[in-house]
Amino acid sequence: MGVLCATQSQAQWVRIGPEVGVNFQKFNVEDEIFDDDYDMRAGLKVGGIVDIGFDRMFSFQPGLFYSQKGTVQKYVEAAPLGFRNHVKNDIKISYLEIPLNLQLKFGTPHGPMFFIGAGPYLGFAIGGEVEEEITTRYPDGSLYDRDRDDYDLELGDDPDDDDFKGSDAGINLNLGFMTRSGFFLRGNMGIGLKDIVPDGVGSYSAKNFGLGISAGFLFGN
Repeated sequence: MGVLCATQSQAQWVRIGPEVGVNFQKFNVEDEIFDDDYDMRAGLKVGGIVDIGFDRMFSFQPGLFYSQKGTVQKYVEAAPLGFRNHVKNDIKISYLEIPLNLQLKFGTPHGPMFFIGAGPYLGFAIGGEVEEEITTRYPDGSLYDRDRDDYDLELGDDPDDDDFKGSDAGINLNLGFMTRSGFFLRGNMGIGLKDIVPDGVGSYSAKNFGLGISAGFLFGN
């Protein structure tokens, strides 16, 4: 009887639920040759989490998400006869991402609470694409031509054939607010620690960095 009561007591601290939001992502780039600009782009984040409570105020929170990352790359290149090409590449890489966060809650155990958390994440790339726009201008800056093209990215570890690596890893930091019913809002920062450019690609390296906002709901007591 005592074992049954202990099991029921622990089970009430395991909660599960969906979470959906938006990422604002860019690459942190180190490049000894070129001086391109890398801006943030918006992407979808959708999945779910399991909240495993050590007690009412401290928990381990793994999850699984479909997460769109990438960046907007901009640069200008010289063309013949004084023309200049203004290139804009909207780079999107889709990941299956596994965050492994430890969460600390503040408030009353059965009421609304604030929370903060941190932990590592692993990401596995499942696809990517680039939307390229090249605007060619006369030497005086007026428009000559604009061309658009879409193509898929090659993902893997081969520096000759692949554009980006097939995996990512880094650190998550998050904070938010959860109501008594289980509805929550979260702000998240993801700091990539792994170079996602295949080894051997000259002096160029890139790591994911992003901010995100999301909402979700935890079912259970």
